[in-house]
Amino acid sequence: MDSSQYILKEILSEAELEVFLRLRYNCFYSSASRLFIKDNNNAIDINYYDRNSLHYGVYKWQKRKAEPIGYFRIVLERRTIADSWVRNISARAGLTAITNAKPPSVLPCLGIYPSKSLETEFYTGKAPGENAGEVSRFFIVKGERSLKLSLRI
Repeated sequence: MDSSQYILKEILSEAELEVFLRLRYNCFYSSASRLFIKDNNNAIDINYYDRNSLHYGVYKWQKRKAEPIGYFRIVLERRTIADSWVRNISARAGLTAITNAKPPSVLPCLGIYPSKSLETEFYTGKAPGENAGEVSRFFIVKGERSLKLSLRI
């Protein structure tokens, strides 16, 4: 695999984000990770955490064209530029109830533990002004998956 064939870049527009949210839905919907997404007729995987995330797309460059093949987000403790994009996309898709449903935890991983004490301990140990984030919703489309590519990302 020639690493120059692959491009990782921050998603910087609403239209680009929507492409990846649709790709994310299709990838998760057809896998064992289906339980993590909300089934919907618009085939968009979108949730509250997307509003507080930096979004990144993985492209494969071939035949003078960049093809979207992967994605991940970094969920932060604050709103990002994607907030308005996510609100617009969810409004068009009729999914605002999903993107407005504030989860009990700031970061997705902290919400899956049965004991709330983990989140309390996490924030107690964090220095004032220190930022935290979580990488989530990482995927590479089925035909492009390899450990080598995943590690390079």
